Parts: sequence; C-alpha cells; structure tokens
Amino acid sequence: PLAAHELLLHSRIRFSSRNDFNDPFDTVIPITKPTAEFGKAYLRYLYEKQGVALPEVREFETRSEPENILSTLCGTFDRLGIYSLSSSVINPLMWAHYACSHKGLAFIFNQSTDIPEFCAFPIRYQKNNQKLHLNSTSSIDEISLATLNKGIDWLYEREWRILKSNQARQWM
Repeated sequence: PLAAHELLLHSRIRFSSRNDFNDPFDTVIPITKPTAEFGKAYLRYLYEKQGVALPEVREFETRSEPENILSTLCGTFDRLGIYSLSSSVINPLMWAHYACSHKGLAFIFNQSTDIPEFCAFPIRYQKNNQKLHLNSTSSIDEISLATLNKGIDWLYEREWRILKSNQARQWM
C-alpha cells in the first residue's frame, strides 16, 4: 500500500537493498581476490566519486589491500539500490509471491530513453553464479552488472532491474 501510494501521489519509487530480497542467494556474487592494481584503482574511483582527497600514502596502501577492498565491495553491494520489475503481469506465481497472495496491484511502465538514470537492465538467468574476477582491467560497471545475474529457477519472473549507487532503502 505505501509503495502504491508513493508512486501514484508522489511519482516516487523505493529502491530495495539486496538484504531485503526473499531469495538469500540473489546478488550473492562469488568474487575472486582482487589484484593490488584493481584495489588501488577502485579506491581512487571511490574517493573521486565522493569528491574527497586521497588519504596519505600509508593509509591508502592499507585500504587498497585485497582483503580491505573485498570488505569495501560488500558494503558497496549492500548500499546498491535495486528496483525490480517484470516484463509480464500474467504469471500466477508472480501474483502469489509478490502481490499479497493475488490481492495486490500491478503497474505497467513504459521504458523511456528520456530518463537515462532510470534505465532498466534485463536479468541474466544462469545455472551457476559466475565468479567476478577483479583485476586491473575490471570496470566499476562490471561490478554493478554482476547484480544482474540470477539462478535459472527464477526465469519465470522475467525480471528487469534499475540499479542506483548508494540508494538502498531510499525513495526516489
């Protein structure tokens, strides 16, 4: 009811956190130990994005160690705002799982290229989660896109997602 109220009256949607999902394996991304080069590049990216000067050399070296970068990545995934959509409203399982036992509502959206920050990406359904290999050629986009993989058992959902950094549990 609150989500429908906000959407209809205030044109706002609420981004979820991966920690709110009903599937505990959703967005669990197996990550290899990152290389030192990736750690430094990723840390520089985070500082630049926040408009903060890099810390002194010793602190920067410590923070960019692979173990610390893995911890930072987990926090980044936890803060990632995810808005889930489906390309179908007729599947009875969807109504049972997500629409208050067939008593809920379904809103139909048309994807617009006029608002690129609300671009939805299709989920890739796979038998196994692919490992994310973090090295000097890894991009930040690859990390976010890793949240677009899901187990093959969920194929019936025909899901799409809008991803927003640092928007978990926020209204937009």
